[in-house]
Amino acid sequence: MTSPTPDRLRDDQAGFILVEVIVSAMLLVIVALGVFVAFDAGTRATAEERHRARAQSLAEADVERMRGMRIANLAGLDQTGTQVLDGLSYTIRSQATYQTESATTSTCLQGTGSRDLLQVTSTVTWPSIGTRPPVSVTSVVSPPNGSVVPNTGSLLASVKDSRGAAMTGVSMSGAGPGSFSGTTGPGGCVLWRNLPAGNYSLSFGGAAAGKVDTEGQSPSTQTVSVVSGSTNTVDYLFDSPGRIQDVAFSTRDYGNALRAVTWDSIVVDHTGMNTARIFTSPRALSISTPSTLFPFTSPYSIYAGTCGDNNPTSGLGIGNSVVPVGGTVTGPTLQMPSLQVTLWSGSSSSSPGSRVSGGDVTVRDNDCGVTRTLTTNTNSQGQVPNDAGGQPMINLPYGENYEICANNSAQNDRRRITGYALTSSGSTGTVLNMYLGGQPGGTCP
Repeated sequence: MTSPTPDRLRDDQAGFILVEVIVSAMLLVIVALGVFVAFDAGTRATAEERHRARAQSLAEADVERMRGMRIANLAGLDQTGTQVLDGLSYTIRSQATYQTESATTSTCLQGTGSRDLLQVTSTVTWPSIGTRPPVSVTSVVSPPNGSVVPNTGSLLASVKDSRGAAMTGVSMSGAGPGSFSGTTGPGGCVLWRNLPAGNYSLSFGGAAAGKVDTEGQSPSTQTVSVVSGSTNTVDYLFDSPGRIQDVAFSTRDYGNALRAVTWDSIVVDHTGMNTARIFTSPRALSISTPSTLFPFTSPYSIYAGTCGDNNPTSGLGIGNSVVPVGGTVTGPTLQMPSLQVTLWSGSSSSSPGSRVSGGDVTVRDNDCGVTRTLTTNTNSQGQVPNDAGGQPMINLPYGENYEICANNSAQNDRRRITGYALTSSGSTGTVLNMYLGGQPGGTCP
């Protein structure tokens, strides 16, 4: 084996040294480039922070400028300008929008009688802002009442459905000291400014067609007020109407068995209504309402009768139904109090005499302000037969002020009148024995 010569060793080592020099140079270039990029990025970040700080100062100065403007010039302001600092152009947008003390936007406000406020906003951008958010400064100006236009105010109308969702497309128009019109947008509101103060007639159209208000009526013309120097907010609820079908009736017979009976009127009420609604029909085993009920999310209270005095407030005589939007729900069966009358020819329970057949029994309901009279004749047992199934009883609405009259022409028209409260719709009926003996003459009215 031959050993390498010194010259050859020097040549090989020189090659390795050259490679090391090249690699070292490349590493030095890479490091230098990294330092340069980092330095450049840091420089740009510092510049952007400087731009943002200047934009903040410009926005604050612009807000102070707007706060010092006359209210008449500030109302409705929306202008854009530029300012150049150190060769960089900043775009400044100046805006003033009406607000109320209880709201954060100028379209769908809450509360009534809120004083007008002006929200001033300055927004600043610059060419290199990119996707970063602009600088924005906001403040509020509280003008004196009537300082914008004397003797004028604002009206905000808000329309929602039964679920609280905003109704779009409801057109409204007003007539009074002035006139206005508009249509609700995505927020379900329309806002009118600088209206002459006074009362206006507000009418509805558009998406309100086919809907009902909380009273179950088609949206009708409403009287609204515009108050000088303030915003009056009026809220309306409209939705597709529903109905309750087959509200049935039952009562206890003389044996206290529960039987179906007929009736001719029901009261449908809800805490969201101003006035309870009364539905009548020829006497039948059930009553259905027309499709005119507002679809509240909570149930209606339903009871037999013609006014609030017939409301049992609890128990079997009152039912509850939730009306679906534009749909129908089957109603409850209402158990009515049972009046079980027996006529006797005697004068008292200790001397009852015989049962009186063919006697007249007249019942007057004086609770509801209008006298309601039901007249029937007793059967061979001296009892009042019901019109359904021949069971002797009288089913009546709950009431505190009934007047019950009985007379018998065979006893020279002897008559007796008794004031009575009929309040039980439980497991038994209300038993009433009426003794005609020794009573004054006369016929039932």
